[in-house]
Amino acid sequence: MAMIQLLLGNMGMAGGGVNALRGHSNIQGLTDLGLLSQSLPGYMTLPSEKQTDLQTYLTANTPKPLLEGQVNYWGNYPKFFVSMMKAFFGDKATAENSWGFDWLPKWDKGYDVLQYFEMMKEGKVNGYICQGFNPVASFPNKNKVIGCL
Repeated sequence: MAMIQLLLGNMGMAGGGVNALRGHSNIQGLTDLGLLSQSLPGYMTLPSEKQTDLQTYLTANTPKPLLEGQVNYWGNYPKFFVSMMKAFFGDKATAENSWGFDWLPKWDKGYDVLQYFEMMKEGKVNGYICQGFNPVASFPNKNKVIGCL
């Protein structure tokens, strides 16, 4: 991307950056790194408790083209998933063990970060690893967030 920006003469120009523009600065780190409660790196989805096997999971998350010949980037979801699992587990991820699908945690319901802080306040969460964003700078009630941490 940087090479393209150099070739286009955009370096040092307003709006010529290579960073994704988002509505909030911290969301980029969360989504890229797969740090949302129902996501994996690379904008992939964490399996739910209802997705008990690899094929069910892949079928639910691989979009089908709506038109004949339509470009369908996410139609490669199974390939992306297998590649990610090989990166996670190396030689231990094989077709025979569904690329380690059963080793992934399965979510029961969606948990957002605000809900986690409420659970901390209630004493239901006693540990928190924060990576990819700054909750104190991101949420309006900084005193509550600091108190929960």
